[in-house]
Amino acid sequence: MAAKPRGQYDVQEFARALIKDGQAAKGVTAIMRLSLALCEARAALAHEQAAALRMKNAVRRREYAPLSAVQRQVEIIFAAFRERILSIPSKFAAICEIRSRAEVELVLHEECREVLEELSRPIWR
Repeated sequence: MAAKPRGQYDVQEFARALIKDGQAAKGVTAIMRLSLALCEARAALAHEQAAALRMKNAVRRREYAPLSAVQRQVEIIFAAFRERILSIPSKFAAICEIRSRAEVELVLHEECREVLEELSRPIWR
């Protein structure tokens, strides 16, 4: 809107100019909001890419093991533990038959300690 001397402005023209200016301002803020959203999305993507790269590098350095390998090792450990624990009664039933309670307790305690020491040794291959 062109500048005019004081008192010579058309009210309707002035109102149209204000509305047009307001709509332009809304468009600018909408563009700014979209730009901000785009910047935030780019930052989030960069963060995720950096995290993925850190994970990839950690895997290369062998700081992480595949889940299947860990599961296999845990299954081996628990299978050995179960086998050793279940073998104790049959192994010592005859030995403990004619002994006193204190002697039986000592024998079983020693065997349990031996089993636990055996199972505490690393078996990683």
